[in-house]
Amino acid sequence: MTTPESNGVFDLITSLPLHPLIVHVVVIVLPLAALAIVALIFVPKIRPHYLIPTLVALLVGAGAAFVAKQSGEQLQNRVGSPGEHAELGENVVPVALALFVASVVWGFAPRIFRTWPKFLTRLLELGIIVLAGAAIVLTVLAGHSGASASWKNRIAVDAIAQSSLETPVEPDVALAPVLSIEIVAEHASPEDCWSVVSGSVYDLTEWIAQHPGGSQRIVAMCGLDATTAFEGQHANQNSATTTLERYLIGAIGDPIP
Repeated sequence: MTTPESNGVFDLITSLPLHPLIVHVVVIVLPLAALAIVALIFVPKIRPHYLIPTLVALLVGAGAAFVAKQSGEQLQNRVGSPGEHAELGENVVPVALALFVASVVWGFAPRIFRTWPKFLTRLLELGIIVLAGAAIVLTVLAGHSGASASWKNRIAVDAIAQSSLETPVEPDVALAPVLSIEIVAEHASPEDCWSVVSGSVYDLTEWIAQHPGGSQRIVAMCGLDATTAFEGQHANQNSATTTLERYLIGAIGDPIP
């Protein structure tokens, strides 16, 4: 097997996508740091001991969110857009950075400026609480949408495959319409996508948006004989084959006049 080449510092690490690795840092560190800074606001006596570690954790969380955004874009180029997950992930970055900056100002400005107004401290505390809440909510939503994009359809497909193993039903290709490759080629758009795999014709239009590996993988098959691409990606995978059979519409060949 050929080792994939990295397309930059945010793409691969030890031949694996950086994005799912760094995402775990974000979903653990950022919410905990956000909760910690709020705790420091309401419990002043613990500030001398935990302010610096909390600010460091906020910086790590914000930095990890930035790396997750950049690595997510690299992964998107490889497997296709994850939809809502990408938008939510992008929103985490500015919120995390704003929370870190506001927390630094809140923690050190009153010590540096002797005439620092007390109302500014209260205003910063309110802003920190709002930003901390937003950071937690956005991190949870982004994490959930990412997990759904990666696994929801695959779990459903595996369940269908398991069911098919218990009660196997073989598609009767012989009774399906015979379609020429020229007819298939006329259906070569994301809005009308037919493809040929192992001599059978499939209408994959509905599957484009559901494909766990990204829509572009399916769009690239539209109007073509994609047998080699399918077998290269899903050889000996019963779940993928079972899903494909749901979209069978005919067999490739010369239509009877």
